[in-house]
Order: sequence, then C-alpha cells, then structure tokens
Amino acid sequence: MKTINFDEPIPFTTQSVRIQFLTLTLTWWIGFTLSIINQGKPGPGLIWIPLVFISSILGCILLYRHWLLLQHYGARIGPIEAVVYGWVPLYCLYWWFVAYVGLAVDNNRAMQEIDAKPRMSVGLAMAVCCLAVAAAILALFPPIPIAFITVPYMILGYGLACQQVVCIRTLLQPQPTPLTFTIEKPKPQPPIISSDLFQTQD
Repeated sequence: MKTINFDEPIPFTTQSVRIQFLTLTLTWWIGFTLSIINQGKPGPGLIWIPLVFISSILGCILLYRHWLLLQHYGARIGPIEAVVYGWVPLYCLYWWFVAYVGLAVDNNRAMQEIDAKPRMSVGLAMAVCCLAVAAAILALFPPIPIAFITVPYMILGYGLACQQVVCIRTLLQPQPTPLTFTIEKPKPQPPIISSDLFQTQD
C-alpha cells in the first residue's frame, strides 16, 4: 500500500465520519418512511420534510468528503462543484450521474492504486441516480404517487452511502509504505569434472 501525502491537514476524522453516518442513518430511514406513510396528508405528518432535508445535507457532506480524499488520485471533479452543481435546477438531473457514478469509478481506481479491497458498485450508483431523476420528474405531478420509486431509492441509496463510508474510512487510515527487498539469484557455478572420468580401466 502506498502512503497518502496530504498538502493540508484533513478537516475531518474517522470518528466524525462515524457520527455523521449514524445521524444520516436515523434521519434517512425515519424521514423516508414517514414520507411514504404520510404522502399527501397535511398536519404533523409533514415532519418528514425536515428529516429528509437533514439527511440530504448529510449526504452532501459525505459526498464532499469523499471527493476531497480522491483529489490526490486524479479525481475528475472537485469536492465543491460535486455538491453545488447537484442543487442547480434541471442541470442537477445530469450532474448526479457525474457526481455519483464518476465517484464510484474514481474511487475504485484509487482503491486499486493503494491496493485496498473496498469498492463501490458502479451499477448501484447508476441505479440510484436513475431513481433520483425519476422521482424528481414525477414530483412535478403531485397526483401521481411516487412511493414505488421512493422505496427502492431509500434502500439502494442507503446501500450506496454505506459503500461510501467504508471507502472514506479506508482512505483515512494511515497506509504504510510496503517493505521492499530483493532476492539474489545464485550465480551459476562451472561444472565440476571429476578426474575419475579420465581414468581408464585396465
């Protein structure tokens, strides 16, 4: 494994990533579950809106941190643009694929470079982006229920976030430089000719 040399101190730790992901897990499952149960119903059931918003913000922080760590491996985009462009109306429908499918590709290349096992599924990232685009389009038509999209997105999106956390924690770990050694091949020795070969029998 190779050593990661950061020009500046990393602004977060493994512990902060763990706490962030725990908060993301709670707001994610509670928020999306309430959104499915209380869809279209006014009143206290709308508490799911701030919960889903909080989980979205935490997901953006996770995305930012992941892209930040990948900058040392030739990442295709920067961490700020990865997050900001995802909030631009209409353009975000395209950018989600760049930010997440591209993340999976660049992450796997970085993991291969440092000889680490964790990987992200490119197919899973593609599926999550497709579901997000479909949900965003159907949300423009309120009478159409989108629970059939929310449920798979809730499950697959959380699975993608789990892969991100594992890879981030791997990139944060100190990675020592491998020990190098050489094995000297034995030098060929000239054949030993016994003097008995030249003796003749009487």
